[in-house]
Amino acid sequence: MHRHSYACGEASLQGQADKIDSSGRGSAGAGDDVKKGAEAEIMKKVATRLQDFESLITSQLSTFATDFEKKLFHVYRSIGAMKPIDGAGAGDTGLDTMAEDVDQLKFDVGELQNLLTNSKGEVSQTNRIVLACERNMEDFKAAMDAVNVDLAEMRARVDATHSITTCRQRVEATMTAEISTMHLDSCDIQEALKNHDSWMEGMSNTLQQMQEKEENWSEDMINLKNELTAKLDTKVDNVAWKEATDELDAAVKTIYGLVSALRLDADANRRKGDETLANVRHDITAVETNLEESKSKLAMDTDHAINALNGRIDFTNKDLAATQDSLHTTQKSLSDCFHEVAVVRSDVERNVADIEELALTREPLVRHAVSPELLAKATGSALQLQALQLDFLLFRLATVEDHLAAKESTSQPAASADSPKRLERTSQAWMATGADQLSVPHRSFVYVKTATASDNGWIHAELADDEATAGWLPLGVLEQLEEGQRWMRTKAKWEARDESQCSAEIGDFCLVWVDLLTQEPSECCSCCICCKSIGRSSNRKTTSHAM
Repeated sequence: MHRHSYACGEASLQGQADKIDSSGRGSAGAGDDVKKGAEAEIMKKVATRLQDFESLITSQLSTFATDFEKKLFHVYRSIGAMKPIDGAGAGDTGLDTMAEDVDQLKFDVGELQNLLTNSKGEVSQTNRIVLACERNMEDFKAAMDAVNVDLAEMRARVDATHSITTCRQRVEATMTAEISTMHLDSCDIQEALKNHDSWMEGMSNTLQQMQEKEENWSEDMINLKNELTAKLDTKVDNVAWKEATDELDAAVKTIYGLVSALRLDADANRRKGDETLANVRHDITAVETNLEESKSKLAMDTDHAINALNGRIDFTNKDLAATQDSLHTTQKSLSDCFHEVAVVRSDVERNVADIEELALTREPLVRHAVSPELLAKATGSALQLQALQLDFLLFRLATVEDHLAAKESTSQPAASADSPKRLERTSQAWMATGADQLSVPHRSFVYVKTATASDNGWIHAELADDEATAGWLPLGVLEQLEEGQRWMRTKAKWEARDESQCSAEIGDFCLVWVDLLTQEPSECCSCCICCKSIGRSSNRKTTSHAM
């Protein structure tokens, strides 16, 4: 009955182990996103079930030892009750033999009752183990469902990444079309300028022609005056001469007025054309500058977003790979443990069966040739061998747990507490996607550990107002300062002594230009104090307060 119960329990445990292996192989593709908390919960439940199985084996071994001691006690009693065969006391020998037979029968009945009780306990214990294994399988299926949900989320994130890349390509195409349009507009403006230049050249030619006509008119007037003078010399009619002279003077004044108006119009048109040309050139330069700045800013923002997203994807892939390796190692260790438990159980059953068979088949020899000390020594050595096998199994289980703990501790690079810190400000808000990451709002101050910067774009940071709150941040979230600038925090209060200095309270954040440090105990910093005095002038002012 012992062997049958052990065989049933072993078959059920082996079936559960095969189910776990098949489930692990079927969900290997979907187990990349298994959370560390779920894995730790599964390992805790497995350790609890192994402890229950260990207690069951210990109770069974103690029961076997008790039964064997009872058998030895009965053997010792039988040997002690033996009397020498000398023919004396023949009347009492039959009664003693009958009493011994009755005692033997009582002992056998009690042993059968104990075996029946133990068999019932083993059956109930085996049923409990089977139910616990079924519950473990349900928990494992729930964990696999969570893994599938995480995989779906990861696919959604990858789709979002593809959509962001597509949007970037669309924006680049739009910018290229706008640049082409601006180039066409620039070409149109240049053609207009060329037409204006040609018009100005035509106006210059016209002015030159007008000047030549004016010179011709002056010569004609001089010739006319000469002719009139000659005619007047020949004529004596003063009235006609005066009238002719007045008409000529009026014509000359009219011609001078027309020429002066033409010059003023030409000068006004030239000045207006020069001003229009200067405005057009200034507008073209401003448009090209704004276009280049917009293009560089858009490319920089897109590169930062893509780098941060690539860093998160690389970090997630590494975490998933480490989790998958840990899961495979755990499954292999559990399979080895189940196999070793089955081997130890079969060895224990075989040793107990051999001892019982040896005790039953060689009972007469034991009575005559074996001493009680030798039997006790053989029993103790068998129990000691079984205890050593159990200790080795416990050592293997402890090694598996240490290996899992080491995997969990090395899944995320540890942040050294002695690494130097530097004050930084975030340029955008960040929401943590894991338990080891840090959530920060927009334009908040954090202390970053420079020695923890990783190759995939992550760094360990602490909140400036609450250093107990720490975690990992992507480098793209931090604000990029110019060369020579640095964020610092005041450690004492300072009152400005003149207009070139700025006041500060304890714990205020200042933007400092470290390359403008003077010989006196002062530094050049921005008066834009981001906590206490927001809205102050952002010009550089010298303060005598040591940061």
